[in-house]
Amino acid sequence: MKKLLSLLLLCCLVFLLASCGYKDIDKRFFVVSIGLDKAQTNETYIRVLLKLAVPSSDPRAGKSTYVIVQEEGDSIAEAIRMIKSKVDKELDFSHAKMIVFGEAVASSGIREWIDWFVRRRDIQMIAWVGVGKPNAAAILSTSPVSERLPSNTLFNTFGETGTESSYVVSEYLFDFRKRLYERGLDPILPLIEVSRNEKLFQINQASVFDKNKQRLVLGPQETRLFNILTNRTKRAEIHVASSKQKFYVDVDKSKTSYRFVESAGAAPKIIAEMKLEGSIEEAQTPISSDLISLYKQTTEASFKKEALRLLKLLQKEKLDPIGLGLLYRSRSFDRKDWENWQSLYASAEFEVQVQFTLQGTGGLG
Repeated sequence: MKKLLSLLLLCCLVFLLASCGYKDIDKRFFVVSIGLDKAQTNETYIRVLLKLAVPSSDPRAGKSTYVIVQEEGDSIAEAIRMIKSKVDKELDFSHAKMIVFGEAVASSGIREWIDWFVRRRDIQMIAWVGVGKPNAAAILSTSPVSERLPSNTLFNTFGETGTESSYVVSEYLFDFRKRLYERGLDPILPLIEVSRNEKLFQINQASVFDKNKQRLVLGPQETRLFNILTNRTKRAEIHVASSKQKFYVDVDKSKTSYRFVESAGAAPKIIAEMKLEGSIEEAQTPISSDLISLYKQTTEASFKKEALRLLKLLQKEKLDPIGLGLLYRSRSFDRKDWENWQSLYASAEFEVQVQFTLQGTGGLG
């Protein structure tokens, strides 16, 4: 009898429960991209921009429809609450795959603003992060003609589901946050620009940070070289020029490793060992297949010179986006490994060893 009464009581309690709290899809605005710029009204405020995808009645039309809503506040959370008062639907951040920091925000300090993205459970940690030049608003408001879905061009570029370029640095939110706090590994983000007189994105540079601010911008060739030095790309193009030859090499395989040499009475040395394979893609001077060994030596010398220059530049600026410090600490068992690395990196000499396998001179030669 008691069991029957308990069962009836449970059945009655079921009717007191609330229904499903999930709102229908037609009552939601899906945020696809988030931008952060410096506020215009107050220097300490932040301007938050949300790019909202507008559902189309005909998905086959191939038209990208979106709306950008923006608000300023002393925190991202406050600005988001103000934005909610402007729209008639619930904001859904589960599809936000692109976060763009304006160049002014990146130069003044980015660390305090990353906290909101990491704490919110509905923000994907695999969202892409980048720096917008001149600001995030210009990037979010650009819609290339070929774009069928809002922000899909950036998703394809960084996810390599569309184009694959050795000039693009792709950075996830989780990895960027790790680099902000990990000793021996500095943050780096792609620099996104809009081409002049064209509705196209130009992504061939990278912004290097200390643990808070943007400190250095790598040019296109330096960005491509950084991707090779960090094994982010296997394929690249190398321009080789000497007094007698001028040609371009298509690298289809590459691998870089590092080792440290410390000896008493001598400056510490960081050795970068690079193994490359490729063939000549284009030549602006006569090329002969009989001189492959000469072209190989010329390519190795040219690549060694470029790599050495980039490594010394990063050392001079006291930046380490390659992660040499973290690699050193992983091989050290000293409690003062970080202090030892700071001293070593400041005085270290770099040596680049390039082993290039030239597979051929292409269809001509």
